[in-house]
Amino acid sequence: MAKDPASIIANNQLPQYLGVFQKLNSSRITDQHGFDLLEAIFHYVPPEAIHPYMKNIFVLLLNRLMGSKTAKFSKGFLNFVCFLLNGEAHMDPQTIVDAFESVQPK
Repeated sequence: MAKDPASIIANNQLPQYLGVFQKLNSSRITDQHGFDLLEAIFHYVPPEAIHPYMKNIFVLLLNRLMGSKTAKFSKGFLNFVCFLLNGEAHMDPQTIVDAFESVQPK
């Protein structure tokens, strides 16, 4: 992913990577690996390619946080949000706020 993120976009492989994240996120044993994958996606893949999936990503994370959270998952979620906000994800903070707000029903 780090070597050629453009090929992930060109070959339409981002949904497969996000599917792997979803599978990892669903298990208490592998949820930390899901956060590692998600951070790599947000770090290397251009924001405009991730943007269509932002709402679904946050729905998955927040559902897990509300449903079967653990201390490890809560810490991973907090670290992920900090990762997004510190600029490593190449997104402005308003984009992150908009993603959170898109999850809430109007």
